[in-house]
Amino acid sequence: MMLHTTTKVQTVVLLKTAQATVSSYFNDAEANILFDEGAQRSFITKELAEKLNIVPESTVEMSIIFV
Repeated sequence: MMLHTTTKVQTVVLLKTAQATVSSYFNDAEANILFDEGAQRSFITKELAEKLNIVPESTVEMSIIFV
């Protein structure tokens, strides 16, 4: 006979974030920043690009899920 038990472990994950004023040659805007030192790219929202009056090099459609 085999007995199995499962233990539910809650893990806390802390993410490095900041709120800051970001600037372009044209405008300033408040932004929430998520730092990912291992990332090879950086992204901003279309809304932030518009506030800063900057034109993106390219666009990528993404889904962000908050739990």
